[in-house]
Amino acid sequence: MLAWKGSGQDDFRRQRKTLGDELKLWNYGVEDYDILNDAMAHRDLNHRLNNFLRAYDKPGTLLILYYGGHGFNDEDQTNVWLW
Repeated sequence: MLAWKGSGQDDFRRQRKTLGDELKLWNYGVEDYDILNDAMAHRDLNHRLNNFLRAYDKPGTLLILYYGGHGFNDEDQTNVWLW
């Protein structure tokens, strides 16, 4: 589950914990990741996601990516920018 580090979104953090606890009750693995608030955040996040997919992307695996934040498409609609 993704959120911006130090975002101060207490409501979201409680929701993230509640959802994570519920998924764990159903024997799903849950990993929290706080996205860094710096100019290299996109590279760090890409690296983290690639490592995660290399480890867990197998037939029969369910991946749910839960992100708390905002986003928008760039002008040519090829990228989604998150903040």
